[in-house]
Amino acid sequence: MVEKGGYQLHTYEPVTDLCRRSFGMGSRLTEAMRRGTGAVDGFESVKLAPADLGPRVANRLAAPFEEPYGELDSTRAGAVDDFIAGLPSDERSFSLLHIALPHIFWEFMPDGSHYLSNRFTGVDSLTSPESKDQIDSDFQQYMLQLQFTDHELGRIVRRMKEQGTWDESLFVVTADHGAGFIPGGSRRILEDANSGWILPVPLFIKYPGQETGEVVPGGASSIDIAPTISDVLGVDPPPGSEGTSLAGKSKLPSSAEITAHGAFGTVQMKRGMVERLRRKATRQTNATFPGGRLFALAGHAGLLGQAPANVKGLEPVEAIIDQAAELSAVDPSSGEIPSYVKAATPGLPAGTPVAVALNGRLVATTATWDETASGRVVTAVNLPSGDFVEGANMVTFREITGSARQ
Repeated sequence: MVEKGGYQLHTYEPVTDLCRRSFGMGSRLTEAMRRGTGAVDGFESVKLAPADLGPRVANRLAAPFEEPYGELDSTRAGAVDDFIAGLPSDERSFSLLHIALPHIFWEFMPDGSHYLSNRFTGVDSLTSPESKDQIDSDFQQYMLQLQFTDHELGRIVRRMKEQGTWDESLFVVTADHGAGFIPGGSRRILEDANSGWILPVPLFIKYPGQETGEVVPGGASSIDIAPTISDVLGVDPPPGSEGTSLAGKSKLPSSAEITAHGAFGTVQMKRGMVERLRRKATRQTNATFPGGRLFALAGHAGLLGQAPANVKGLEPVEAIIDQAAELSAVDPSSGEIPSYVKAATPGLPAGTPVAVALNGRLVATTATWDETASGRVVTAVNLPSGDFVEGANMVTFREITGSARQ
C-alpha cells in the first residue's frame, strides 16, 4: 500500500472504496446495512412502511453515526469542500478524490448554486428521451454541471499553489466514462452508436516541475495511470500490473482496435469508428451550444439580454410553470435557486422555439416537446442563477416567430 511507503494518505472515494474512507467504521458499517436492507435507494432515503423492520432497524443503528456523503446527491459539493480543506502540505503525501461529477444527478450551476430537476427515475436515468429538444435540455444541465466541476477543480489547484505543493506534485485528472446524448439511445451503457460519447475520456497529467502543457498524440488507457505514477516515483510497479508508463513520451502507439471493460462486459471496437463518432458528437455539441452559449438551446443567442417588448416577432405564450411556488420566494444567499424551470405550453405544438424572460429580460431560448408520461406539450431550460433576485421572480415565455427567428 502507498501508506506503507511512508506517504500520508488523504482520500475520499465514495463509489469504489479502493482507499481508506474519510468516515469512521461505525458510519461505514451502518451505511452498508442501510443499503443492504433497502433503507436507501442509492440516491436518497426511501419512505418506509411499518412492516419494513429490517430497514427501520438499520436506520436506528445508523442514527448515532455521521452519515457519509451521498454518491450522487447535493452533498457532493460538501465532499469537495472537505477534500480541499484537508489537502496535506507534506511532500510525501498521496491525495485522491473520486467524485461523481459531472455525473447525474445534474443539479449544480457553474457558481455552485443548487437546483432541483428530478428527471431521473429508475432505468430512465440510463436512456435518453426520444425528443432532440428534450435532450438539449438534459445536455444543458450536463454542461452547466461540467462547468461547476471545472470550477471545483480550479479550487483544488489554487489550494495546492497556496500551500506550495503544486510545482513539484504529480497531478492527474481523468474520468471513467462519458455520457451520450442521442435521441432514444443509452446515456451510459456502451453501444456502437454512442461509443464516440462514452469511450473517450479526459486524461490530464501534470508532471513534477512541468510548467507548460502539450498534447501527446496516440492512444492511452486508464490502466496506464498506475504505472505512470510508479515511474515518476522511481519504484517498480506491483507484480502483475497492466499498462505502461506515459511519462516522458512525446508520442503514444495507436492500435486499430479499442478494448473497453465495464458493467457491459468486455467489448472491442474499431478505433476508426469510435473516432468518427467522436467527431460527430463534437459537431452536435458545437451546434447545440454555438460559441459556448449554454442558455440558447433553440439558437437565437442574439435575443439574450434584451427586453421582450423591444423585439419584434415574440408572441406571449400561455405557460403553466411547475416551479411557480419556488419562484415566488427566492433567497439567493441560500445557494438554493430554482434555476431549472419547466412549464406546460398548451397553446403550442412540439418543436416550437420559445424565448424565456426572467424579471423582464430575455435570458434563455429553448423549444417545446411532447412529454409522453403526462401527455402535455412542455418546455424546460435552466436560467442563469446570477439573474435571480431576492423574493418573487417572474418568468415568462414567448414564441419566437417571424423576424425574431433570424
